[in-house]
Amino acid sequence: MAEFLVATKAAPDAAVSHHTALEFHGRVYSLWSDITFLTTHNTWDFRFGPVEYVPVRPPVRVAHLPDMDGGVAYVPSGGGIARASTCGRARVDVLHAPVLGLGWEEILQPLSMVKPFFTLTPWSSLHSRATRR
Repeated sequence: MAEFLVATKAAPDAAVSHHTALEFHGRVYSLWSDITFLTTHNTWDFRFGPVEYVPVRPPVRVAHLPDMDGGVAYVPSGGGIARASTCGRARVDVLHAPVLGLGWEEILQPLSMVKPFFTLTPWSSLHSRATRR
C-alpha cells in the first residue's frame, strides 16, 4: 500500500489512476508492477524500489478544471493519506485509454463484479399492470 502513497507524493495534484486505482480499490483481475498517476504537472517516469511510477496527463477537457473535474478520493494508505481516482472515474479513464487498463479483457472482467444500479423487474411489473387496464 505504501507504493500508492509514493505515487501521490510525486506531484502536488497526483492521484493514482487507471488500472492502479482499480487495483487500489480491489477491483482488478490481475496485478501490475507499474503505478500510474494523474497529474497536470510536468513529471518524469521514475523507479522507486521494484515499482515503476508513470505520470499520465488527464484528458484535455478536464485538465484545467479544479481537482481535474473530481472523481478523486482521499483515502488512508501506507501510514498517510493517498489520493486515488474513484472506481467510477478509474473505469471511465481506462475506457478513454485502454492501454493503461492492460487491455480489454482486464477492463471488462472487473465490470462483472459490479452490482447493477437498478433492475428492470419492478418497472416491467408496473408496465404490465398499466397495459392491462
